[in-house]
Amino acid sequence: MTLSKTLSKKKFAIYGIGATGLSVIRYFQSLGFKNFYAWDDIAKKRRQIKKKTSIKNFSKKLNTVDYIILSPGINVNKSKLKKQLLKNKRKIITDLDLFYLHNPNVISIVVTGTNGKSTTVKLIESMLRCGGRRAQAAGNVGTPVLSLVGAPLDFAVLEVSSFQLEATECFQPNIAVILNLSPDHLDRHGNFERYAETKQRLLAHQDPTNIALLSFDDENVRAMADNTSAEVVAFSLRGE
Repeated sequence: MTLSKTLSKKKFAIYGIGATGLSVIRYFQSLGFKNFYAWDDIAKKRRQIKKKTSIKNFSKKLNTVDYIILSPGINVNKSKLKKQLLKNKRKIITDLDLFYLHNPNVISIVVTGTNGKSTTVKLIESMLRCGGRRAQAAGNVGTPVLSLVGAPLDFAVLEVSSFQLEATECFQPNIAVILNLSPDHLDRHGNFERYAETKQRLLAHQDPTNIALLSFDDENVRAMADNTSAEVVAFSLRGE
């Protein structure tokens, strides 16, 4: 599937009405999009929005929409809609993809890893602001990325988790930072190899105009240098 840059006439299903899902709804409303359906397995969350549909109807809608926007908290393999999601797997995208498509002039610095993500993101944000640049941290630090759309920014500094990267379709950060990898969230990803592959998706759509900033202190991160089209910039705490 190739994600279209012209989305106004497309139909969407939003699955998961947490912070991410609500930000997608607000984003669509700000653009005047009306062709979307939203659902959450938790009734309390469904009551947060005016647009309601039954689980039966939402399940059927997944077959008719162009794109399914999956909140990072939704584990496809444990979802009540697993069968329908797997059937329509090629339609699944994320809020990161939408942000990338509609913010071409904002430089994105995107950080992932097992440990230290939030600290690194806040440090980068502070350094940029001290240098007089308009920068805002978002993503897994608590502020949904789509809340930055339309903001007067030079840089978006994003923390992303493996859950967010799992379903990305076209997300292409200008600068991708991968700090380290150790076994984590294996209940979701199944094994460490799959977890590492999910993290590496941060580099999947980069090209030679982008930068992959990789920790060469971590052998698993260092190995990613051989599987990216981006310009690789290595860093090490060992002074090598």
